[in-house]
Formats: sequence, structure tokens, C-alpha cells
Amino acid sequence: MKLSFLIPVYNSVSTLPRLVTSLLKQDGDIEFLFGVEPSKDSSLNYLIDKQKEDNRIKIIVNETKLGPLGNRINLIKHSSGDLIAFSDSDDYLANDFAKVAVSGFDDDIDVVCLDYLVEYKGKIKRNLFRPRRKQVLTGEKACKKLLKDASLRGFLWNKVFRKELFHSDNLLLLKEGMMFEDTPLVYSLFSSSRLVKILPYPLYIYVKGEGSLTSSKNKDRAHNHIDSFAVIKYASTKLGYPYNKDFASSYSRIKLSIFFDLYLSKKDGLSKDEIKMEKERLRMLKGKDFPNEDHFSSSILKMESIF
Repeated sequence: MKLSFLIPVYNSVSTLPRLVTSLLKQDGDIEFLFGVEPSKDSSLNYLIDKQKEDNRIKIIVNETKLGPLGNRINLIKHSSGDLIAFSDSDDYLANDFAKVAVSGFDDDIDVVCLDYLVEYKGKIKRNLFRPRRKQVLTGEKACKKLLKDASLRGFLWNKVFRKELFHSDNLLLLKEGMMFEDTPLVYSLFSSSRLVKILPYPLYIYVKGEGSLTSSKNKDRAHNHIDSFAVIKYASTKLGYPYNKDFASSYSRIKLSIFFDLYLSKKDGLSKDEIKMEKERLRMLKGKDFPNEDHFSSSILKMESIF
């Protein structure tokens, strides 16, 4: 099976060399698609030079800025692989990422999830909440685990998907630029999967930068995280039993996660009135039905196929 790596690029020339070096060490039938946004640096020129060295590199130049999510969607449409993998331009991969991931697929496996390492200020550490053993789950059980178990996180970049999953009519996409935008999409991809395989091998290196969206000060963190869970509840309501039951039984863990976000958001300037409002939005997630759309529907872009 052919694997397509999709990488959005925006002002990334300082980090691209390490990523590209790690990509070109991957073995197998692979293509690397870089979606280059209008940039102020020499990212495009760097990739053009590397393309001369390795014809597996494909460059898609965006005339207007699409943002990370729109860029990924555009790259999926341009990909020719049977399998889809994502990478951020400031991260990098272990040499056998592709080999291990592709070998994890058989006739019924639609997603392979790998463990990852975290690099911060030059030091690499294991993921604290990491998978301890191999597992094969149904799509429904994977959705449940995504909500209840911190060892399965909603990142796109440590997973490989069958491309046909992106033809599903129930893909969930958040507004561009929001935190936690990956999780609803991963949830909807899991829900369309027959089987999901989890492998406890740390083969993706996530580089945590001080200026990244997830590590920088962001008073909207709790607001965005609640929107993410609201979209997932929307999906679970549409999917029906047992997805809606699994979401309801996950509320305690969701609440704990949001209260931690509120603590961080308060440090970043969230007012008492804003905290009260976010707690009310969180409470709405507990009901049987989808929450009041005046509070949440604006966060949903669409629930349909991207093709």
C-alpha cells in the first residue's frame, strides 16, 4: 500500500530540514506532499532544492492562505496513496515510522495509532500517558477510549488512516485555528472505521515550542476545548447508541479536563464572569440532547465528506 505524508508549511524554513531529513529516511512506497502557504521566508525554495534530490517530494503551492486544516484537506485531495499520514513542519519522525505503521494494516484495519515522544528545549521525554500494549479495537470502542483513556489522544500526527475514510459523509471539522481541532475529526474517522490498531512504539517526535498554540498563553483554551467536546457530542447524538451512551459516561473525565483548562485560562486572564459562562456551557454537555445551538453550532464547519 502506498503511503502519503501530508505536511502543511508556513514560514517553516528553520524547522523543515530536520523533518525532511527524517522523512527521506522512510522506506517503502511513499510520497511526501508539502502544502506551502504564502510565506515570508524561503520554505518554498528549500523544498524545491530538496525535490531535485528526491522525487518523492511533491509541492502544492497555495495562492491564498488556507490555514493548517484547509491545507491538510487540500493535500488529501492531491494525494495518491492508499494511506494518509500527517506531520507538522516543526516535528520529525523515527526512521521506521512508515515501515511499522504500514505493516500494522491488514484487510480490516482502517487506522494505526503509534506512540510519540515529546521534545522540549532540546530534551526528549516519553509520553506520560502512553499505551502499554498492542490493542485492536472496533471503531466504536476506539471512540470510547478516545473519550475515556488519556493513552489514546486525538492528535492526527501519530496516526495513519486509510484514505477511503476521508470519503465518509460524517467528518467533523472545527473552525480554522482553534485548539483541539484534531480531536473531533479523529473521533469521526474512528466512528467510520472497522478496526483501529494501537501500537506502543514511540515513532513520532512532537516538538513542543514555547510559542506553539498549545503551549502559549491562551485564555480561550477552555472555550475551545468545550466546543471540541460539543462537536463530538453532536456526532454521538447523530450516531446514536452506543456512541451517545459512551459520551454520557465520559462526562466526569471531560469535566476534569475542562476544569484544568479553566485553571490555565484564569491564569491567562479569563474573568470570573467568563469562567461562570464556560461552566454553564460545560453543564450543557451533560444533557441527553445536543446543547442549545446558539452556544455551540458556530464551532461546526460541516459534517460531510471533504470530496
